[in-house]
Amino acid sequence: KIKYTLKDFEQAAHHFSEYLNFAPNDSAVEKLLANTYIILGQSGQAQHTLQNVLRINPNDTAALTLLSQLEFSSGNIDAGISALKNAIKTSPDNARLHKQLAKAYANTGQTELAKSEIALYQKFSNDTEGVQKLTINVYLQTGQTGKALEIANQMLVKDPVNPNTLALIGSLYAKSSNNQRARIYFNKTLKIH
Repeated sequence: KIKYTLKDFEQAAHHFSEYLNFAPNDSAVEKLLANTYIILGQSGQAQHTLQNVLRINPNDTAALTLLSQLEFSSGNIDAGISALKNAIKTSPDNARLHKQLAKAYANTGQTELAKSEIALYQKFSNDTEGVQKLTINVYLQTGQTGKALEIANQMLVKDPVNPNTLALIGSLYAKSSNNQRARIYFNKTLKIH
């Protein structure tokens, strides 16, 4: 794995900015710069850079997606959802965008909208496990731990030694105050590692 330091990102932002002095409105580099600013926590500069890209091309899916990330990281959930919806308008069959929007809806308690986005995510991707995890999250948001457990157990049937699924089931049992069953699944997880 490559480890990047804050200084590496600061240098990258400097180099991207320098390049843009010679090639203004290079949207690919502007998006890299905006992403670097987001990583550095420089929201204002990221916002300004993304607005430049979107002024020239308001339907730039990548820029809209970065804008949604910026808004979410700044705590502007409604603006983040709005930016994601705009990104989806430009790329309606993009599974990753539907997954992100489903998560946002689930995290804000908008379970019916989350379910609709999960269905679209499932339609455009082959990520059965991702769909199942999102659905479990929605069931947890609505207090339906039993239904969440049903899906987790379906996942376990497909891969009975998956430590992540075992730990998930343990967590679901703990959430439903069945500590004895939770302990069983947590112990199974530990035996695998």
